[in-house]
This record gives sequence, structure tokens and C-alpha cells, in this order.
Amino acid sequence: MRLVTWNCAGKFREKFELVSRLEADLYVIQECEDPQVCRHEAYREFASHGLWTGEKPYKGLGVFARNGTSLSRLDWEPYCLRHFLPVRVNDSWNLLAVWAAKPHIEEYYVYHCIHRDKMDERTVVIGDLNSNQRWDTKHNARSHSAVVRMMAEAGLVSAWHAAHGEEQGRESVPTFYLYRRADRPYHIDYAFVAPQRLLSCEIVQDECFACSDHRPLVVDIAL
Repeated sequence: MRLVTWNCAGKFREKFELVSRLEADLYVIQECEDPQVCRHEAYREFASHGLWTGEKPYKGLGVFARNGTSLSRLDWEPYCLRHFLPVRVNDSWNLLAVWAAKPHIEEYYVYHCIHRDKMDERTVVIGDLNSNQRWDTKHNARSHSAVVRMMAEAGLVSAWHAAHGEEQGRESVPTFYLYRRADRPYHIDYAFVAPQRLLSCEIVQDECFACSDHRPLVVDIAL
């Protein structure tokens, strides 16, 4: 199964056909419109087998299924933490879609602690964490490295780092360009999966995705 996470930087109704070229089974999209209120008919059709959450109808978090993949929303209490979308995939495994709000990794750290008992090797955590190990000192105990350790306790590893043998904070390929500038690259988007399920992980650097400051992260996993 192919998973894609991409922070589209808004106006996904104008970009969904672009990312659909990646031929994924599940698209995890940050900063997208609520398809239920969007008037764009083709986007509504694309998103017809999906789920969405958000505080603003024009900028939220969506999970969109293709190829007959089924989704159902899981009742994981958010406790006012923002932009987490837990779903059940094909009634067989859980996916937690993430768009980490400020203070970014600290928000995810708290959410993970609350739902630690639900995290296991059949779970995939994927999305824009707005985080990197290089910023650990800004977050004290609720740091990126602390989250990576909690993932490991659940039997999960970062797909990019496992697939390419790279260390956290030393990534060779960015997922984000601050202000869309080539000289301000960062790696802040992730997928955490069980290593035995991981088949491949790539970051799409095609210039057609320069319509966003992020680049898609593509992960292939075994079911």
C-alpha cells in the first residue's frame, strides 16, 4: 500500500490532481479545505472517500482514500490538541494523521502520551510534525528526540531514516523550504511505521510541487 503525506499550503482544490499522479492508496494532506463545504465538484469527488478535521473550513487536515480503501474515524479524544486525525484503515490497522500545531512537536508529544496505549506495530503515524532533532533544545523534555524514542517503544521507526540509513537531524533530502527558498531547506515531515512493514520511502523533489513550501513524502508499506 502506498501512503503520501503532503502539506499543500492551501487551495488543495487546485492541486489534488497534481498529487494524485503519485498513485497512492491514501493521501494525508495538511492545510486542505473541508470537502463538505468546498464548491469545487472535482475536488469533492476526489475526497468522497475521505475524512477531514479542522478549525477553519479552508485549512485543515484530510485523509483521502483511493482504490477501494476504506476508512472509519477513531474516537481518540483530542483534549483540545489540534490537527490529529486517527482513522481505521480497511478495518485492520490504525493510521494517525498529523499536522502539528504550535508548539509543534510538544503538541504531538502530549497527544502521544495520552494515547500511548493505542500505539503499536500495526499503527502508522504520518504527517507534518514541524520538527527536527536540530531544534531539541527549544523544547526541553518534549523534544523531537523524545518523540522518536516513544515511537521506538511502540515498535515504530521513521520510514525515511530506516530506508536510507540516515540519522535524525542529518537528513540529506529536505521536505520543506522556508519561504519556498532553496537555500532554507529542512526535514520536518515524517512517517513512522514498523520496520518489518516498510518497503520504501521517497521524497518527491519535482518542481511541479513548488506550489507548496513542502514536498510530498511517499511511503510504501506491506499489509
